[in-house]
Amino acid sequence: EFQAQVTDHVGSDVVVLLYDSSLIDSNLLEARIKTLAEKFPRVKFVKIQAQRCIPNFPQKNTPAILVYRNGEMIKNFFGLMAF
Repeated sequence: EFQAQVTDHVGSDVVVLLYDSSLIDSNLLEARIKTLAEKFPRVKFVKIQAQRCIPNFPQKNTPAILVYRNGEMIKNFFGLMAF
């Protein structure tokens, strides 16, 4: 699923939100991402639970944003303090 939605996607940048629904920080960032998605309709925004996407992903790094262009990660941000 991740590969089809993100790394195989062509035509626009993809912003991935890795989240943990039990964390307030994840919920706060998700609300901001929704606002950005409305503002930038040409960018594809997706979210996925961090542990589902990357097994053993450290909870301290959640939420995280991964930015892809043409299937390659070009930027990442870990934790709400990165913003």
